[in-house]
Order: sequence, then structure tokens, then C-alpha cells
Amino acid sequence: MQNVIRFTATKLANTNKEGILRPDADGYYELCIGALNSFNSAGEYYTLKGAEELFSSSSSFMRRIANGCLKSEVDHPRPEPGMTDKQYLERVLSIEQKNVCAHIKEIWLKPTSTSNGMVLIMGKVKPAGVKGPALKDALDNKHENVCFSIRALTSDYMQGSTRYRVLKYIQTFDWVTEPGISTANKWDAPALESLSDKIILLNDLKSIAHAKPMNGLSMEEANVSAIDALQSIQRSLNTNPVPFYSQW
Repeated sequence: MQNVIRFTATKLANTNKEGILRPDADGYYELCIGALNSFNSAGEYYTLKGAEELFSSSSSFMRRIANGCLKSEVDHPRPEPGMTDKQYLERVLSIEQKNVCAHIKEIWLKPTSTSNGMVLIMGKVKPAGVKGPALKDALDNKHENVCFSIRALTSDYMQGSTRYRVLKYIQTFDWVTEPGISTANKWDAPALESLSDKIILLNDLKSIAHAKPMNGLSMEEANVSAIDALQSIQRSLNTNPVPFYSQW
């Protein structure tokens, strides 16, 4: 008789969870989609301080949610062959409709009792768009985890041997294979991260913000997003001359 080595999901072992997440009456699932005051899998620390205003009702990000406009894609955008950094930034700052998998109705911060003061980023997510049925199947499959990862611009600084990341602009949260923040997944609702950092050239961001809208909604959306991003980080440009990064 041959020996058999079997690999299986162990996330729910020795817990009372069954891996089943129930939607509300409108079809929205309550999920943890990120966290602050928390390390990601690369050992980088996402701070709450400096990011709080992005989750206030006056921010452009929260206004998009209030207007029912926040959509999620399958995976983070990847640079295509021959794509310039500026073109890639335009893609990061837009949503590809044929790749949409969900609508995010609400987002809020939920403090925890952990010693480091970790704050969860909670969201109400409903499968929608072309890729919505695949997300719905995954959410309803008790054997399959579902993970989200933030698509944002951050301001980074080093303190000792630790890189700290401060959110400056949030585009959306995407459905990914594995989360950067270990709590941002279905099985941790009421890890490894694929990093593809590029230094954001402020001239490129300004160029996109001030460009005349072209034919095609994606470019117009990138234009509006770049304007919002510049407004969000303007204070930091004058007081904290550190590089800005795209993080996904």
C-alpha cells in the first residue's frame, strides 16, 4: 500500500466556524477586507494614523461609496507588455468593467482588543458584474476562502528596520488569491501577498489629472481619480518629501 500525502485547508481546524457566510436580505456579505495598525505578509506596517480621513464622510473615497460607485475587480491590475509607468498608473486608477466581480456598499473601521490596536477594515460586498457569479460561488463554498486586498497609493517611510505605509488614496479593494493582511478574508469575517510596487512619479500623476478626457470611460475615470489622489496627498507633498508608491 502506497503512502499518501494529502494537503487540505486547515484554517478552520479547531474552531467553531464552518466556513459558511450568509448574505443579508439585499445579497451583501459582511467581510473583513483589510486592516490598519497591522503588518502585511511582507513585514510592512500599515498605520491608522494618517489614514483616518480617508474613511470620513468628506473623503472622495467615501463619497464614491455613498454614490453607489465602488466596484471591485478580480485581482489587481498588472502591467501589460510595452505599457509605460504612466499608462499603468492610469489603469490602476480606473476600473475595467469586464473584470468587475463585486459592488461594495459600505466600508467602516472596526477597532479590536489586540495589544497593538489593530483596526479592521470591514465591508459589505455583493457579487456583481461579469465576474460576479464566480465570486458568489466562492463565497458560498464553505471549503473555499475568499480574500481581498487594497489598491491604493501610500506614503512610505523607514523607522529602524521596518517600513511604514500610510494610506493616501484608496481606489478600491480587489478580490485576490491570498490577502496581504492576514485577517482580510472570508474565514476571519464576523498569508502571502503578491507585491508589485512602482514608485509613482508625481509628474505622471499630475499629467493624468490635468489631461483632457479622452474617448472611453476608463481614461475619464483615471483622470478624476488622479485629481482626487493629488488632493488627498497635497499636504504631504509640502511637509513629508518621501516617495509615493502604488500598493496592491
